[in-house]
Amino acid sequence: MSQEVNRKNKNKFLGQFFTPERVAGFLVDWILGAERITSQEGLKRILDPAIGNGIFFESVLDKLPNLDAEWVGFDLDAQCLSASRSALENRISKASILSFYDRDFLLQKENQRFDAILCNPPYRKISDKNYSRELIQQFEGKSERKLPGTANLYVFFLLKCLNLINVGGRAAFLVPQDFFNSGYGVFIKSALQESGLLHSLFLFSPQDSLFDEAITSSCILLLENSEKEKKSGFYWTRLKPGFFSDTSKLPLSSVESIQTNWISFPDPEEKWSPIFHRLEKKTYTGEKKRILKEKIQPFRPVDGVRKIYERNSDRR
Repeated sequence: MSQEVNRKNKNKFLGQFFTPERVAGFLVDWILGAERITSQEGLKRILDPAIGNGIFFESVLDKLPNLDAEWVGFDLDAQCLSASRSALENRISKASILSFYDRDFLLQKENQRFDAILCNPPYRKISDKNYSRELIQQFEGKSERKLPGTANLYVFFLLKCLNLINVGGRAAFLVPQDFFNSGYGVFIKSALQESGLLHSLFLFSPQDSLFDEAITSSCILLLENSEKEKKSGFYWTRLKPGFFSDTSKLPLSSVESIQTNWISFPDPEEKWSPIFHRLEKKTYTGEKKRILKEKIQPFRPVDGVRKIYERNSDRR
């Protein structure tokens, strides 16, 4: 069996789909704008609960090489963890700390908060019923809603991290869109609404597949824990096809530079995909009308024609 086949089998077993560099940079741009990161106060705490090849931490260091931080990473793939540590240990500042753990992040009882969280969680159905039951019991907590046993592994990473963002901190997630319409998605959407943390949602074009082995569209969730307000809605848009491709000429320097629309938080019980499709159609129709109106200019008589027009008007 070739190394490539072995790699794909391991990735499938662990639910690993490594983040493309340009996508990682986009998520990192968001978290670097957090109040906790830009402040001069002490050591920052940055978490990647499924560190994989360490692309998020490397991207942060590309942009802020002198950032003093505790870099906290978890992964069950010891080989990935070791490779990430080797790549980062010579890049971090002298005051920084690498805290990497070959453990299941979801089963950790420690609930320390973080100034920034970056995550592309594993995408995998849970086949171990005992493990699934343990996670459901842990995350349902006192919620009146029930979390179905069909919930994908990435769901629990998102739910856990909602409670780990420091005030003034930010988080960025790359996740599948399937929770928009699924049964277990109701639980996630409700948790996002109750948290008031969702700032922006970026939908990938259906034409763009980030991960070769994953048969699903992706989206980016940008979260922010602000003392000033609990958000009643969020900004959203669908990114243009090829937005993250190597040949794309679209600017990736700032999340805030992308034109978005505000939406009051949709009912978690509803399927979200049809809602966004309706809004896209409405926006597209409105834009077409605007362009058409700009092209059709009202009649304005000029020069000699204007004088004839005015004389004829006077005779009336």
